[in-house]
Amino acid sequence: MSGAKGYSPLAYKGTVLITGASAGLGKALAEEFHSRGYQVLAAGRGAEALKKLPAISRYSLDLAQPRAGKELARQVLDDGHAVDILVCNAGLGLSGAFGDQSPDDLDSLIQVNIAALTALDRAFLPLMAAQGGGYVLNVASTGAWQPGPYMAAYYASKAYVLSLTRALREEYKGSGVTVSALCPGSIATEFSRRSGRADPGRAMTPEKVAKIAVDGLLKGNGVITPGWENKALHAVSKVLPAPLMAKFVSGYQKKLL
Repeated sequence: MSGAKGYSPLAYKGTVLITGASAGLGKALAEEFHSRGYQVLAAGRGAEALKKLPAISRYSLDLAQPRAGKELARQVLDDGHAVDILVCNAGLGLSGAFGDQSPDDLDSLIQVNIAALTALDRAFLPLMAAQGGGYVLNVASTGAWQPGPYMAAYYASKAYVLSLTRALREEYKGSGVTVSALCPGSIATEFSRRSGRADPGRAMTPEKVAKIAVDGLLKGNGVITPGWENKALHAVSKVLPAPLMAKFVSGYQKKLL
């Protein structure tokens, strides 16, 4: 990032790399950052959808493939881009009984939600620290706060994202780099359908979540939780035992299958 440590984020405009940008929350994040004067590097699986985004560079690739996170980082750096903000938004969901889920689908979920995100954080965090500052936003979920029967691997993957983010935030204190996690609840996108479950209802729009996410990131918030209902769920998850939360989530998820 250009400039010294302690720069004012309100006065600074830079380059943001967003994964999963071709649809849903990723698309809304790309448009939100662009509206605030940031240059967008958009990565996603939908090449045609990426063309419609206000991006200066587009990277069409599938982060479910092995080493795809490393490959994306290589392409971005080979193109000469200095990334000031990294948004790891790409994610896969998988609903249903764990024993009925395809091993290949589970592999893809772990690759996107955990391996690719970790590789991208590893690629860009040291560079940001070296250039004087930056931001990383890892998209977790309200599912990160408790076990999630019938979406077990998805909830577990988001718990990993939240734990990793909190650890990296501590490691990079004093470096000028801010590491934050976004923990949204239901968003009005195709995510639930693609995950194999019904829409849970009362979903926030991706545009509203994107605005809250960018506001929170630039303020330096460690965990960004959009919506009062999701904040209330977080508070409850802190006091109820994990087995009780698992039972509650089990009943909730069964209704959506």
